[in-house]
Amino acid sequence: MSLKRQDRKTPEQKEQSVEQEHLNLGMPVNIMVEGSNGQADLTPSKRLRVDTDPNSILTEFLTKYDDFQLFQLTQFYQDRLEQAIEEGVDGLSSLLTYERIFSGKEHRKVTELAEKGNRADSSKLLLNLAMEKGSRARRVMWE
Repeated sequence: MSLKRQDRKTPEQKEQSVEQEHLNLGMPVNIMVEGSNGQADLTPSKRLRVDTDPNSILTEFLTKYDDFQLFQLTQFYQDRLEQAIEEGVDGLSSLLTYERIFSGKEHRKVTELAEKGNRADSSKLLLNLAMEKGSRARRVMWE
Protein backbone atom coordinates (compact mmCIF):
# COMPACT_ATOMS: atom_id res chain seq x y z
CA MET A 1 0.00 0.00 0.00
CA SER A 2 1.57 3.29 -1.09
CA LEU A 3 0.59 6.83 -0.26
CA LYS A 4 0.44 9.32 -3.06
CA ARG A 5 2.81 12.12 -2.06
CA GLN A 6 1.29 14.57 -4.55
CA ASP A 7 -2.11 14.44 -2.83
CA ARG A 8 -0.67 15.26 0.59
CA LYS A 9 0.79 18.63 1.53
CA THR A 10 3.38 19.12 4.20
CA PRO A 11 2.44 21.41 7.08
CA GLU A 12 4.73 24.07 5.58
CA GLN A 13 2.95 23.83 2.22
CA LYS A 14 -0.44 24.10 3.93
CA GLU A 15 0.73 27.19 5.83
CA GLN A 16 2.05 28.80 2.63
CA SER A 17 -1.24 28.03 0.92
CA VAL A 18 -3.22 29.73 3.67
CA GLU A 19 -0.83 32.71 3.72
CA GLN A 20 -1.19 33.11 -0.04
CA GLU A 21 -4.97 33.00 0.23
CA HIS A 22 -4.84 35.74 2.89
CA LEU A 23 -2.95 37.94 0.41
CA ASN A 24 -5.80 37.74 -2.10
CA LEU A 25 -7.72 40.72 -0.75
CA GLY A 26 -11.21 41.00 -2.11
CA MET A 27 -11.43 37.29 -2.77
CA PRO A 28 -12.88 34.70 -0.42
CA VAL A 29 -10.17 33.60 1.95
CA ASN A 30 -10.50 29.98 2.94
CA ILE A 31 -9.19 29.11 6.35
CA MET A 32 -8.03 25.54 5.99
CA VAL A 33 -9.22 23.36 8.84
CA GLU A 34 -8.51 19.68 8.57
CA GLY A 35 -11.42 17.41 9.21
CA SER A 36 -11.19 13.97 10.75
CA ASN A 37 -10.43 12.47 7.34
CA GLY A 38 -7.37 14.69 6.81
CA GLN A 39 -9.12 16.73 4.12
CA ALA A 40 -9.70 20.46 4.30
CA ASP A 41 -13.04 21.48 5.75
CA LEU A 42 -14.31 24.41 3.68
CA THR A 43 -17.83 24.67 5.03
CA PRO A 44 -19.24 28.21 5.06
CA SER A 45 -18.62 28.47 8.79
CA LYS A 46 -14.91 27.88 8.13
CA ARG A 47 -14.55 30.68 5.54
CA LEU A 48 -13.50 34.24 6.08
CA ARG A 49 -14.34 37.09 3.72
CA VAL A 50 -11.81 39.90 3.42
CA ASP A 51 -13.24 43.14 2.11
CA THR A 52 -11.36 44.88 -0.70
CA ASP A 53 -11.30 48.15 1.28
CA PRO A 54 -10.36 47.76 4.95
CA ASN A 55 -11.26 51.41 5.49
CA SER A 56 -14.88 50.69 4.57
CA ILE A 57 -15.15 48.39 7.58
CA LEU A 58 -13.85 51.13 9.87
CA THR A 59 -16.08 53.75 8.26
CA GLU A 60 -19.13 51.53 8.69
CA PHE A 61 -18.13 50.86 12.28
CA LEU A 62 -17.73 54.57 13.04
CA THR A 63 -21.12 55.50 11.58
CA LYS A 64 -22.76 53.18 14.12
CA TYR A 65 -21.14 54.95 17.08
CA ASP A 66 -22.64 58.12 18.51
CA ASP A 67 -20.41 60.87 19.91
CA PHE A 68 -20.43 59.57 23.47
CA GLN A 69 -19.59 56.02 22.41
CA LEU A 70 -16.74 57.35 20.29
CA PHE A 71 -15.52 59.36 23.30
CA GLN A 72 -15.55 56.20 25.43
CA LEU A 73 -13.77 54.22 22.72
CA THR A 74 -11.09 56.90 22.43
CA GLN A 75 -10.55 56.94 26.19
CA PHE A 76 -10.39 53.16 26.37
CA TYR A 77 -7.76 52.94 23.61
CA GLN A 78 -5.92 56.16 24.52
CA ASP A 79 -2.52 54.54 25.20
CA ARG A 80 -2.68 52.45 22.05
CA LEU A 81 -3.85 55.42 19.98
CA GLU A 82 -0.93 57.50 21.21
CA GLN A 83 1.44 54.78 19.99
CA ALA A 84 -0.33 54.45 16.65
CA ILE A 85 -0.42 58.21 16.06
CA GLU A 86 3.35 58.58 16.58
CA GLU A 87 4.16 57.51 13.01
CA GLY A 88 1.66 59.84 11.37
CA VAL A 89 1.48 62.69 13.84
CA ASP A 90 2.46 65.33 11.26
CA GLY A 91 -0.16 64.25 8.76
CA LEU A 92 -2.91 63.90 11.31
CA SER A 93 -2.14 67.30 12.79
CA SER A 94 -2.19 68.79 9.28
CA LEU A 95 -5.57 67.17 8.61
CA LEU A 96 -7.04 68.48 11.86
CA THR A 97 -5.69 71.95 11.00
CA TYR A 98 -7.08 71.73 7.44
CA GLU A 99 -10.48 70.79 8.91
CA ARG A 100 -10.18 73.94 11.09
CA ILE A 101 -10.20 71.91 14.30
CA PHE A 102 -6.65 72.82 15.31
CA SER A 103 -5.33 76.36 15.14
CA GLY A 104 -2.04 77.12 13.43
CA LYS A 105 -0.44 77.57 16.84
CA GLU A 106 -1.63 74.14 18.04
CA HIS A 107 -0.41 72.52 14.82
CA ARG A 108 3.03 74.15 15.25
CA LYS A 109 3.31 72.87 18.84
CA VAL A 110 2.54 69.31 17.72
CA THR A 111 4.89 69.38 14.74
CA GLU A 112 7.74 71.08 16.63
CA LEU A 113 7.74 68.29 19.21
CA ALA A 114 7.82 65.70 16.41
CA GLU A 115 10.65 67.50 14.62
CA LYS A 116 12.70 67.51 17.82
CA GLY A 117 12.32 63.73 17.99
CA ASN A 118 9.68 63.75 20.71
CA ARG A 119 7.09 61.81 18.72
CA ALA A 120 5.58 60.21 21.83
CA ASP A 121 5.01 63.61 23.45
CA SER A 122 3.78 64.98 20.13
CA SER A 123 1.18 62.25 19.69
CA LYS A 124 0.11 62.59 23.34
CA LEU A 125 -0.40 66.35 22.83
CA LEU A 126 -2.33 65.74 19.61
CA LEU A 127 -4.64 63.22 21.26
CA ASN A 128 -5.21 65.47 24.29
CA LEU A 129 -6.03 68.42 22.03
CA ALA A 130 -8.42 66.27 20.00
CA MET A 131 -10.15 65.10 23.19
CA GLU A 132 -10.53 68.71 24.34
CA LYS A 133 -11.83 69.91 20.97
CA GLY A 134 -14.88 67.67 21.08
CA SER A 135 -16.68 65.03 19.11
CA ARG A 136 -15.92 66.36 15.62
CA ALA A 137 -12.18 66.30 16.34
CA ARG A 138 -12.37 62.73 17.63
CA ARG A 139 -14.38 61.59 14.64
CA VAL A 140 -11.96 63.18 12.14
CA MET A 141 -9.05 61.63 14.03
CA TRP A 142 -10.58 58.14 13.89
CA GLU A 143 -11.54 58.45 10.24
